[in-house]
Amino acid sequence: MIQSAGGTMSAPASTDLQVRPGQGSPQSAPRRPALRPLRAAPPRRETIDAALLSATRSIATAVDPQTALAQALETLRAAGIADRVEWWLPGDDAPAATAGPAGRGPRRTFELESAGRVVVFEAPCAEVVGRALDVLAPIVRMRIADEALALHTTALLRRCEELEDFASLVAHEVRTQLSLAETDATAGSLAAAFDVVDRLLEAARAGSSAPCAIPSDELRGALVELGTPPVRIDAPLPQSLPLPAGLLRMLFRNLIGNAVAAGAARVTVTASRSDAAWTLRVSDDGVGLGAATYGHGSGLGLTLCRRALERLDGSLDLGAPPSGGTVVLATFRGGN
Repeated sequence: MIQSAGGTMSAPASTDLQVRPGQGSPQSAPRRPALRPLRAAPPRRETIDAALLSATRSIATAVDPQTALAQALETLRAAGIADRVEWWLPGDDAPAATAGPAGRGPRRTFELESAGRVVVFEAPCAEVVGRALDVLAPIVRMRIADEALALHTTALLRRCEELEDFASLVAHEVRTQLSLAETDATAGSLAAAFDVVDRLLEAARAGSSAPCAIPSDELRGALVELGTPPVRIDAPLPQSLPLPAGLLRMLFRNLIGNAVAAGAARVTVTASRSDAAWTLRVSDDGVGLGAATYGHGSGLGLTLCRRALERLDGSLDLGAPPSGGTVVLATFRGGN
């Protein structure tokens, strides 16, 4: 209450100011700027040197260079060189080796010529990355050259093996023709022997790129070369097969010749195609594989036929059905 000359009057009620936590004072205080995430500090030189030593050893001595490269990148990433590292080899549409989670944020690409290129994400110091790659790139180039040389050497060895097989094949087939020429020493018999060599050479040079053969022509030629044996041939064959003509005739000659030698009176030749491959099926009613007189299933002719088909990613399998006789399945890949 306040006393005044004119009487008594009430004082205005005091106003209580309540400040809730987080709202500040009546006069708003300036907001603090949001804190930015701290960038990782560049790795120490001693750490990188140790990681490089481990990485170079693993790449230079590993049996599997690609796995070693991935391990080397993980070693460097763990040392703090970057959040993620990708190494792309020349001509690849995907990285040959990676280390770290899926890359986000700033990236930088280092071109390394014949060693490919390296992509790093969130690298704190590009100079450190460049120095590490200067050490690793020559070793990766060396391993790439080593791998290319190994592949080339393997291809040469495979080619030498194929040539050795071809020489054995020629000797076998020419010996067969010359044995026929001994009983019929005519110019035609000798010409047939040389024709066999010419067709085998053509098949060896062409390989899987040879044009499709006409089965009826090759079957007819094989029967002539066998001296038209007294056996019934049922052959509902397609108009063409994706095999070199010389190889197909060699298959017919060996498979039917074996059937005749096994005493077959009837031989059935069919061809069918699945989604993945063709199958040439030759069955006969001869003595069968289990008979003591059947010795042609493991002979040189079929062995060489099998090796020739394997060159085309094919196979040759013999079986003895319950009804008797022999079934031979020649499987090979091919187009339409």
